[in-house]
Amino acid sequence: MPRTRKFAEGVSGSAGDEAVPDGALAMARTGLDLAIGPQWRTRCVASRRG
Repeated sequence: MPRTRKFAEGVSGSAGDEAVPDGALAMARTGLDLAIGPQWRTRCVASRRG
């Protein structure tokens, strides 16, 4: 649910549709960095343990 009318207008239509693959790619790349980068994986695991 959009929080403001301006946000809703910004993400509606083709501009919002075009942004979805970019966001998905960024999330996938972050997951790959965590999976293959030992320094990132160690940091992530340590942060989850507290």
